[in-house]
This record gives sequence, structure tokens and C-alpha cells, in this order.
Amino acid sequence: MAPAISIGVATPSSSAAAGKKSSRGVVAAVVDVDEAELLRRRNAELEREVAALRAELSAARRRAETAEEAEERLCVQLGDAEVEAVEIARAYQARVEDLARELAAARIGPPRPDRPSKRGGESATTTHQAHLAMPWIGFTLDL
Repeated sequence: MAPAISIGVATPSSSAAAGKKSSRGVVAAVVDVDEAELLRRRNAELEREVAALRAELSAARRRAETAEEAEERLCVQLGDAEVEAVEIARAYQARVEDLARELAAARIGPPRPDRPSKRGGESATTTHQAHLAMPWIGFTLDL
């Protein structure tokens, strides 16, 4: 609620000056009343603007809280996805390493008596070495 505004009316002090002052006093009183009414209207207008701004501020706060909650949920989901991606990458890398070892073992294999080795008299296990490089996953295997 707006504070009250008091309006004073001038009263003449002597009867001779009363004629001159009373007309000025009435005009001043009318001007004061008009000014007071203008100030009341302006005050009411400003109070409406303040109420609208407070409502807008409240809505903005609710939107900010909602956005923060959504950000927290997204961060948790991102963390879970990163953990899952690391687990999948590790499992994939382990499987690739296993397959590389199997491939190297199959290429080298045990020496056959019916097949001569490539280097005179050396066994096949010493003549062949496996090298597997997979730079896209940062993996190199020398067997």
C-alpha cells in the first residue's frame, strides 16, 4: 500500500490580505490536489510494473531451477554413457588381443616333420614373428 500524502491548505492571516491569498491558496490547493492525484496514479502504475517484474523474475527463477535439474540429469547420463563406452572399448580391445594371439599361433603353428623350415634347420617357431598393429585403437602386438 502506498504511503498517504497530506495536502495542506493555506489560511489567510489577516482580512486585508485574505482576498489576495485566498485566491492563490485555492489555486495552490487545486494544483496540489491535481499533483497529488497525478502522483497517486503514477505510484499505482509503478506498483503494477513492480508486480509484473516480480512475476517475471519468479518465472525466470523457476526456469533456471528446471534447467539446472535437467543439466544435472544430463551430466549423470553422460557419465553413465562414458563408463559404458570405456567398458565396451576395453572388452573390444581384449577380444582383439585374444584374436591376434590366436592368429599368430595359427600362423606359426608347430613345426611339421614333412615340411622343411625356411631357414635351414631352424624350427618354424623361431623363423616367424607376428606383428599386429591397430593404430585406430592404439594397439600394437608383437609376438
